[in-house]
Amino acid sequence: MAGFGSQHSKSIEAMIGIIDYDAGNLGSLRNALKYLGAEVEIISSTKDVSSCHAILLPGVGAFDTAMSSIKFAGFGNSVKEFVGSGGPVLGICLGMQMFTSASEEGSLPGLDIVKCSTFSLRKLGCTGKLPHVGFNTIQSVCGDSSFFSDAVGRDFYFVHSYAIPEEASLDSYALIEYENVRFMGAFQHKNMFATQFHPEKSGEAGLVLLEHFITCSKNA
Repeated sequence: MAGFGSQHSKSIEAMIGIIDYDAGNLGSLRNALKYLGAEVEIISSTKDVSSCHAILLPGVGAFDTAMSSIKFAGFGNSVKEFVGSGGPVLGICLGMQMFTSASEEGSLPGLDIVKCSTFSLRKLGCTGKLPHVGFNTIQSVCGDSSFFSDAVGRDFYFVHSYAIPEEASLDSYALIEYENVRFMGAFQHKNMFATQFHPEKSGEAGLVLLEHFITCSKNA
């Protein structure tokens, strides 16, 4: 995979389950995690969640479609129970937005694990082209988190039109600026991690961030 440097250790071991509810880019994520030494399993049944040290919730497409799919597959309650047990969970792109209570993009409720909402970048003040596509730089980090220890000033790949606003109450978060609006590019809240960008498409910077998540999985 492009951008995978040889300097990364392949000795890290962790069982990470990637939730398969027909709304995510599973292949690239699996390849990136395997490259970093993680033991990875595509989870298509809720009964397999309990065997994981950590789980990953990917997501592409529309909010309501994804919420309907995850509810139909039975993973909504499984993810919430896993979070409640203290296990590390990483949501990516739409997966990050699904953690919230609701999204302006749809009418269905979110997983409501973090008490904030997702809004259109236009409503948040964006004056540029949407969707926001391409690499953008993390400007700053609010709060203390090893997850973001070396993310400031690095570029990550985005494809989205909706985001969590800066003022949401979370333990730690990374801020992005795009066309007159600041929003959350990523956050950590207790044992929950989330990125609005796609780390698996972000080259070296994305691999470093995924490696931090694998380390959290080992220490859980």
